[in-house]
Amino acid sequence: MNQPAPLLCALLALALPAGAAEPVRFGRDVLPILSDNCFSCHGQDESHRKAKLRLDLREDALAKEAFVPGKPEVSALIERIITTDEDELMPPPDSHKPRLTAAQVDILRRWIAEGAVWGRHWAFEAPEQAAVTGHPVDDFVGRKLAAEGLKPATEAPRHTLLRRLSFDLTGLPPTEAETQAFLADTSPTAYERAVDRLLASPHYGERMAMWWLDAARYADTDGFQSDATRNNWPWRDWVVDAFNRNIPYDRFTLEQFAGDLLPNATAEQKLATCFHRNHMTNGEGGRDPEESRVDYVLDRVNTMGTTWLGLTLGCAQCHTHKFDPVTIQDYYSLTAFFNSIDEDGKAGVYGSLASIIAKVIDAFDCDFEPKVMMNNDCVRIALGYRNYKSMADVAKKYGVSKATISWRVKKVQKRLGIAPSIYMRTESTCDKIRQRAMTKKK
Repeated sequence: MNQPAPLLCALLALALPAGAAEPVRFGRDVLPILSDNCFSCHGQDESHRKAKLRLDLREDALAKEAFVPGKPEVSALIERIITTDEDELMPPPDSHKPRLTAAQVDILRRWIAEGAVWGRHWAFEAPEQAAVTGHPVDDFVGRKLAAEGLKPATEAPRHTLLRRLSFDLTGLPPTEAETQAFLADTSPTAYERAVDRLLASPHYGERMAMWWLDAARYADTDGFQSDATRNNWPWRDWVVDAFNRNIPYDRFTLEQFAGDLLPNATAEQKLATCFHRNHMTNGEGGRDPEESRVDYVLDRVNTMGTTWLGLTLGCAQCHTHKFDPVTIQDYYSLTAFFNSIDEDGKAGVYGSLASIIAKVIDAFDCDFEPKVMMNNDCVRIALGYRNYKSMADVAKKYGVSKATISWRVKKVQKRLGIAPSIYMRTESTCDKIRQRAMTKKK
């Protein structure tokens, strides 16, 4: 049976609450309390800082005696969160934040008593593999149940176990034949063999990819009001295949981030970078394409922060983050990594028009050179792109007669075998024409 990856075990360990016998950990136990209740007034955002106190920097907090390592009884932090004087209470009543719970106060008190050991946001700390007894998942679950005063439930009937397992690993119920085979297998390793069979199923990759597709904002349409169809499903299939091949996480990350920049990059590695193109695209006629392009850049930064860092980077788009260690300068420094993509802010068929034109012209061996703008404009008219210039506008643009443009448009339409009134909306429609062209060409 496949063993859980060390990274998974480490992440599970990070999620465990502090037990009575376990030291308080800053990143896991203390920082969330400070971030939720203190940093909006005593954090990195200078414009909102009060009393010239920073609780996000250990040196500053120590200098102001907000906490005194080993001495919670003389630490101002403890004094202010337990006082009954509303003028001294933190968080203050006018912040509309509730008083800290007894459990939160206990965590802060124990942390200071243990020496107030500092740390960082978990996204900036390497996970450490925890010491476990037996199977890691059983150990982590058992410790959590014990902390809550609970005991494991009795083992479910075997057909129920298989049904749960099948849904967990493939998202599909077991077939009748699979259920009967499992019930008939009385060997001690029957469950492990069922796990291995489901891990080998192509549906396993589909099930696992579902969560990543959500995080990567995958969709089959552009979004916004036109919501035109987009053909980015090959990237979806790449993700499914990546899970089925169980590629290492660092490679999964690298190829989606910059697979096209790898030495001798393969077509598959270039395809992986479609991750950066999954954002919504705006094809509304009145929008400014440059504004849309900047929106796409910011979307890539925010998505990177969510999927890989577990941070809400988008807050720093307008101001220094009030809770996470990200300044507005940090944010726009990050945008530089995503601001060099060759795009013009257009959406849907307009954004990929050049490649469509090239495909159509190549399929028919047209004597139109795709790089010649007048011919491109004629192909656009021939394909019926909505909101595009009229023949008269194109003729005026290039200083030729309307009859010249009309002749070129009709020539394209004749070669494509389409009626002049055809109304193209999506690239998929153009692909159908290309396929028909290739058939005729043969």
